[in-house]
Amino acid sequence: MVPYQVMVEGVFVCAPELEENWGGFQTTFFLNANNAPNAAHRVRELLAARMSCHGVWGAEDGVLKSYYWIHNIWEITEERFLQEDGKDTGFTFFRIRWYEKFQLALRRIYFNRFKPWLLVPLPRGGGGILPDR
Repeated sequence: MVPYQVMVEGVFVCAPELEENWGGFQTTFFLNANNAPNAAHRVRELLAARMSCHGVWGAEDGVLKSYYWIHNIWEITEERFLQEDGKDTGFTFFRIRWYEKFQLALRRIYFNRFKPWLLVPLPRGGGGILPDR
């Protein structure tokens, strides 16, 4: 098994830190996997658990549907992995301004069509659904 560091970005989510506004996040996971595609697959369960733990919710339908994508993935040393293994690094949140929504919605469509391997599909019930507002 090879240690990996995987950075995931989520878009169109709601969290207590965002004060009921649309936003996004970046978070990093450290895990062991056979190869990079396997690491990308394994991160989905970890992401769902971390989102539930921190009260982060996403929308499952509509134009501003939440999506999560692998921003970067690195093969790291065993020493670095042992330093970070098991830590919940939480999230770094950012707000989505009104003029950024269109571009971010188009990016989801682009990823769906041309780079689906970058998307992280959450398991049903993972992370939760944003309540109707």
